[in-house]
Amino acid sequence: MSDVEGRIALVTGASRGIGRATAGLLASRGAKVMGVARGEKDLAELGLDYCVADLGTPEGCEHAVAETFGVTSNAVLPGWVRTSMSERSAAAAAAERGITVEQVWEERAAQYGQGRVATPEEVAAMIAFLASEESSGVNGEAIRVALGRVD
Repeated sequence: MSDVEGRIALVTGASRGIGRATAGLLASRGAKVMGVARGEKDLAELGLDYCVADLGTPEGCEHAVAETFGVTSNAVLPGWVRTSMSERSAAAAAAERGITVEQVWEERAAQYGQGRVATPEEVAAMIAFLASEESSGVNGEAIRVALGRVD
C-alpha cells in the first residue's frame, strides 16, 4: 500500500467518477486532499477541503494551485473506465449504431487483453501511488492505466 500519510494531494475532477474514488482513497490513507471540480454541490458532499475551479482555463489552474500542495504533477491516462461520463458516451454510441449499451461495453472490453475495462478504483490506486513518497522521483510523466492497451 502506498504511504500517503500527511502528504497533500490535489485531485482534479473530485466530484465524480475516478476523481471521487481517488479523493476518497487518498483521504482514507491519511492524505490531506484538496478536491477540485467545477461544481460546488458534489465537492461539498465529499467532506474534504475543496476549491471550485474550471481547470480548462489558465485562471482556474492558477486558482487551484494557489489554494493547494508544492505540487509534483503527473498525468494518469485511463483507458475505458465505466463512469457516469463514459456511460453517456456508451448510450450515445449504442443509439447511433442501433445496438445495446451492454454491446458497446462488450466491444470496449474486447479491446483489452483482460477482456474488461478498468475500474475507477484501479485508476485511483495508481494515483495514490503517485501521491506517495514512494514515487517522489516521478514528475511530469504520463502514465497509462489501460490494462495493457496501447493506441
